[in-house]
Parts: sequence; C-alpha cells; structure tokens
Amino acid sequence: RVASYDLRDGSTAWSGTLEVKRVADAVLAEGVLVVGGLDRAPAGADAEPGDQPASLVVAHDAATGQRLQRLDGIGGRVRWVRATRGGDVIVGTDRAVTSVNLVEGRVNWTAAEADTAGTLDAWVFGDRLVLLTVDRAIASVSIATGRPDPDQFDVRRRITGDTATRAHALGDRLVLASARGIVVLGLRGELLGVDALDTDTGLVPAAAGQGVLVTFEPKPLRRPGQPSGELHLLSAESGRLLSSAPIRVPEGVDPVPRSVSLMDGRVLLGYAGVTMVVEVPTGTEGG
Repeated sequence: RVASYDLRDGSTAWSGTLEVKRVADAVLAEGVLVVGGLDRAPAGADAEPGDQPASLVVAHDAATGQRLQRLDGIGGRVRWVRATRGGDVIVGTDRAVTSVNLVEGRVNWTAAEADTAGTLDAWVFGDRLVLLTVDRAIASVSIATGRPDPDQFDVRRRITGDTATRAHALGDRLVLASARGIVVLGLRGELLGVDALDTDTGLVPAAAGQGVLVTFEPKPLRRPGQPSGELHLLSAESGRLLSSAPIRVPEGVDPVPRSVSLMDGRVLLGYAGVTMVVEVPTGTEGG
C-alpha cells in the first residue's frame, strides 16, 4: 500500500493499493511518484512458467494518487528506479538499464552491455548515469543515449559494493562514500581526491554539507569511559582531512551509529532508538 500526507497539517492526501505488488524501488520527482517492482509475489518452485511474476513500473500523481502511466514489459527484474532532470525515468534490472519517456510511455533506449546488466545501484550526475556494476566497479552511461563510457572509474578500492554506498552530487563533483572510504570524482569520472583515513574498523558512510563531508570512525577496542570513535570532517573538494573530534555515547547506547547526517551546522548521529546531536568537529587538525 501507499499513502501521501499533507505536510502542512499531517492529513492524509490519498492512500491506496499499488498495482506493483512486490516493490523494488520508488522515486519521487517533479510531483510524480514512480514505483518499480513485480506485478505479483514470486510464485513457488513448482509453478508453471506463465505463472511467474513480471516486472512493472507505474507512475502516479503524487498529489492526487491518479495513475499517470503503466509500463509493462521492462525486461528482467527491477532493482532500482531513478528520475532525470528532463522528466524521464531510468530503470535498472538484472538484465539491462532502460530509459523511459513517462509522458509518452515509450522506451528511449536500453543498454544491455557488460557494465549495465545486473547493476546494483545508480546515481544521476549531470548528463551521466553513474552505475555500481555487478562486479562492484563504478561505470557510467550517457543519460541522453545510454551509450556506455569507455572506462570504469578509478575509485581506489573505496567503493567495492560489499557495503552500502552514499552518493552526493556537489556542483561539478560527485562524492561516493562507503564503509571503506571516500572518493571525489569530476564530471567525466576523473579522480579528484580520496581520503587518507586508512581505517581498519570501517566508516559510517559520509554525509555531505556545504563544501564538507562528515563521517564516523569507530574505535576497535574501547575501555569503559573512553570515546566510542571519532567524527572526521573532510573537504568535499579533495577528501582531505580537516579536523577530528572524539565521540562519547551514554551508557547503554550502541557505540557505533547507524547513520550520520548534517543539519544546520550540526551532526546528527543515528543510533537504535536514539539520535545524538553534536557540533561539527573542530578538534585536531588534519593534514
């Protein structure tokens, strides 16, 4: 099911049951909610071939719930859905990447190359679609044509696909952050910077603010009363460490946060059932 709420008073604008019965991903852009997945739950192992679910992408008016478009026949099982600035939707499946004109309900292009089949994630960046490939590399295609770029990106092993990845489009730079580190890329995928934290314990994928990145590095062995880890402030231009500060959590709170966010000049650390708000690090200066 799906529901839309009016943020002014919290009332329900509309709610209903989706035609997509097994949701893989959804995106809200330009007042349109696009949902991709399967038209029914997967059948059992003994089911006939014709009983297997099919991929389905449906677009709804976010304000009213009215269905605007239904797209059947997207080859493969949907893994992710992204929206472009031009109003198109790009769908990644276990077979290919497909761009769809939502207004006309037609396919713009389909890319079924080695780097576009079975992609695990994707991010819109300028006129490129940056892809996390099935072999855990970073590649890209043209949003206009679907043509793959010739080379995969050099991410210095910071993005491997075995941990969650966050992407931040910051002007003419794309920052990719995972538990393995941070890499800064240019408009054509050129390497502009990489962190030098060299952690053995992993990082909480970094959040981005105005020209800065913030991440949390847990301490491997901690005695009672000692900090559970450090907050690191890095340059979004190059990944250079700017400053660090120790973090102590109240007794009974998991020492490692599940998420890091930036809001109004402060850092929000999300734990299980608890959110800590701390100042942006201004401690030990980095190199």
